[in-house]
Amino acid sequence: MLSISEFFTGTISEASVGSFVLPRSKYDRCGIVTSFNDAPMFVILGDDHRFQAFPSADNTSHKGLIVPDVGIEIDETSIAEHDSWDTPLGSIVCAEEEIGIRIAMIGQLSHGRSLAKLASKPPSPVEASFSRWQITRVSGADKRILMKIDASNGSK
Repeated sequence: MLSISEFFTGTISEASVGSFVLPRSKYDRCGIVTSFNDAPMFVILGDDHRFQAFPSADNTSHKGLIVPDVGIEIDETSIAEHDSWDTPLGSIVCAEEEIGIRIAMIGQLSHGRSLAKLASKPPSPVEASFSRWQITRVSGADKRILMKIDASNGSK
């Protein structure tokens, strides 16, 4: 359960980077707002379009329950070498100066496989990926898992 101070309802255009969005109808999507080229990008986490992404800045079509400032935790036992050909979509990737989700772009921005940025990190030549991760919400001493992701069986 979420406290009433932990969410609001709206469109994905109102959701800031780091927000988890739960759909309010069968026409909306479950996902997380990340960034791509410094613009908000919505990554779909459920249904047939899993790990596909599209710009969210002006999108008023997708609506839902928005949980801002969620946490991302990786399963350290799912670490693997990051390979731009073999890392499954939906994996958390640490590459160059970014940590992000490996995605497929939808629409005009389609560039094949890309990285939707979750956070910056110190530069490193060592790249890694994690196929299992979860979205959490922390309120006081209570940590709640909002969604678990296993990308190991996904597309590459």
